[in-house]
Amino acid sequence: MTKMTSKKEEMSLAGETLREYLDYSFEPRLYDLIEAWLMASHTDIEGTPLFRTFVAFPTLLMEQWVSTGKTQTMKVCERLVPKGKLASYMTGPVMRDLVDEGYTLFCDDFHKIDGEVAGILKGGYQKGATRQKKVYDSATKAWVTKEYDIYGPKIVSTNKPLPYEVVDRMLRLPTYGTAKKMPQVDASEPMWEKGRKDLAKRVADRWTDILSEYNQFNGTARKTNLIGREIELWKPLIAISRAVGLDVENLAEDMVKDTRIKKSGENPEYMLLTWLEKEVAKPDYKQGYRYLSSEMDSGVKASLDAAQLTFWDGTQPGNILARLLPYSQGFKRFKATDKGRLYYTDQDAIRKAREVRPL
Repeated sequence: MTKMTSKKEEMSLAGETLREYLDYSFEPRLYDLIEAWLMASHTDIEGTPLFRTFVAFPTLLMEQWVSTGKTQTMKVCERLVPKGKLASYMTGPVMRDLVDEGYTLFCDDFHKIDGEVAGILKGGYQKGATRQKKVYDSATKAWVTKEYDIYGPKIVSTNKPLPYEVVDRMLRLPTYGTAKKMPQVDASEPMWEKGRKDLAKRVADRWTDILSEYNQFNGTARKTNLIGREIELWKPLIAISRAVGLDVENLAEDMVKDTRIKKSGENPEYMLLTWLEKEVAKPDYKQGYRYLSSEMDSGVKASLDAAQLTFWDGTQPGNILARLLPYSQGFKRFKATDKGRLYYTDQDAIRKAREVRPL
């Protein structure tokens, strides 16, 4: 294996550019995360993008409010990939077509999160993910089904609530406002081409090392064992960082720990509401009071993966529903043990509750 170059010995040109145009001084390790993420869009000598060698590659999600550097981050990143497309309010069909054409996407908010957008964001981080569309074949004069490849790198910025099952397949990239006056991104500046060449050369030079780190990955970020989707999302970035000398692994460990703490409240909320929505939709469902019984507890637990089960102790349903169902048709009373009763009859109320972001 090629000797690893220490980041401390020599800062890459791309790394210097990121630090000049973006202010992540609140967490400097994010520069390395972004740099590793950008490298995956670059190719080997045969033109194969690096992310194509992975079974999954994470979408980065920025969900802070205005004036926190989200658009600046996407403008900079778009200039550092070989084939990027940045646009505001992309529709699902536009996203589908662009990814199929090989673009790295930078989606600056959406008019609405419809089924097509959510489907692309939910499945598009995994190799082999596709969407279908009926198209007219002029040769055969018939409508045929065309498959679109939706697997590819994406950065998404939005303040609209995304379904839990979509967000759970992304890595959150935090951004904050800055007092610094950041330079404007001028696409004509020659530095961008130099930055792309720098990333491309390092990917080509370290290609074998990156794949070796990826194939030998032991499912850990420093001393923390990764579970399930954590491995899917972090494995390619940690492999790249190990091979090229970036400091992503320490950040990954801290972000995983933080996410697990948040999931202790966030996962059960959405899992329980999903379970309720299915219950209400059953043909034999009878309106009226229902107890938060062991049936409900086991029904939710069956939907959780190993990481989520770590945080489920059966006491969450009462607190979750008391907070997320403030509707008249959802009047309820809870005992101290969270084993009180709930009156739920309305699918729309439950669906609306699922759109409420966790506190």
